[in-house]
This record gives sequence, structure tokens and C-alpha cells, in this order.
Amino acid sequence: HGRGGRHSSTDPTNPHHCMHMPLLPLHASPALLASSSPEAETARWMVARSDWGYVTTLTDGAPSAAVLSLSDSACSDAACHSGRLFFYIATSVAASQPGASSLADADSGCNASLTLSQAALNRSTGCEAAALDPEDPRCTKLTLSGRLARTQGPATALGRAALFARHPQMRRWPASHGFEVFELRPADVWMIDFYGGGAHIPPGEYYAATPRHNVPPSAASTAATAATTATAAAAAADADAADLSPL
Repeated sequence: HGRGGRHSSTDPTNPHHCMHMPLLPLHASPALLASSSPEAETARWMVARSDWGYVTTLTDGAPSAAVLSLSDSACSDAACHSGRLFFYIATSVAASQPGASSLADADSGCNASLTLSQAALNRSTGCEAAALDPEDPRCTKLTLSGRLARTQGPATALGRAALFARHPQMRRWPASHGFEVFELRPADVWMIDFYGGGAHIPPGEYYAATPRHNVPPSAASTAATAATTATAAAAAADADAADLSPL
């Protein structure tokens, strides 16, 4: 079992993973009342720290994926992060954008999954700092699956402000490409950050959590040992080089 005690027997990378899940009603507020958990806090931390991810959809029954920039907040303060998943997608050229070809007429939305990896974060918070391979279970991986659709009403302005704050270049993207704000409303949140399998996080619990990186104690100890070993190895190599250098 994962550290949350909720073992996942479903592969979230399977493109059919979100096809039969109950979806959150579009009128429901993301700020659903729920208690949070360490897993939910880490999931929110991953979203708050991530600038981009892989979005997977089904096009004519075949899986396709696109690297898309994302944002959940218009400011960097932890209290500002909403956990809502906003994207800026070109609709007029959707056919030439892998993974987004089914979005041009997506007013009603389509099933999609967003996958994030801690390995994609910067060196101070990513897996490189802990000397972990991206495929190592201790290198956090998060998949949020649900409905991806154009935003409506106030959500459009909210999403645009969040995206433009984190990705200023978007302001200058050509209007002729028909960029529009989309939001992924997760019905399933799956995360793994240690040995023993991943955990499913209820969407309400995900939204209720405060972004925080909760490292399992045993994982923190392992990472610290790996970092110490790497530092010692580097120091030994420097010492050997100094001994071999000419006087």
C-alpha cells in the first residue's frame, strides 16, 4: 500500500483511465468542504510549483498528448494558489497541435488527463537534488483526470490572469491562432511519492488542501543519505584530482 493506505490498481497513464469516472458537476464549486491529507497537500504543492505538464486526450479512439503550460494562481503567495488547472490553448490551429485536436469544439468538454513530475521542477525542489531517477517512486508523480473544457463567465478572466502572470509571453501570442482559456476539472487525482503503490485523492480533499511538500520520513532519510553520498564522492574525486596535479 502507498503511504496513504490507498492502493491504486489502475494505471493512470492508460488513456482510457478517465473514460468511465464520475465527473464533478460543472456547477459545483471547487472549494468543496473536505479535510485535507498529506497526500492532498503534496498534490497541491506539485500543481503550485509546476509551469507545464503533459495533457493526454483521446482523438478518434487513439491517445495523443501535448506539452501544455498551466497555472493555478495569479500570484506566488501560497494562499493565492487555488489548485484550479487553467490552460491557454490554440483552437483555430488545433489540428496541428498534438493532443489538442479534439478541443476546437470542446464547449461541452472532453476527457483528459494531466501528468506532472517532480523531476520537471527546478534543481532545489526537483528529484535531481535528491539524486533520484525520474522513474523512482520517491520522485513524485501526479495525474489528474477529468473534464477539459473552455471556461465560461468569471472563470475565463480568472484563468487568463493566472496564466498571464505565470507565462507573460502568452500576452503576445497571435490572436489569429484563437487562443482560449480551458480548465481541467479533475474527477480523479492519483499520486505516488514513495514505495508501495500510489494513492487516490478525492477531488474535494485536493481542493481543500494547502500546498505543502510532505516528504515521508523514510524518503527524507533516504534522500539525505543519497545527497551525502554524492557530496562525499564529489569531494573524494576533487581530492584525487588534487593529488594527481603537478606541483
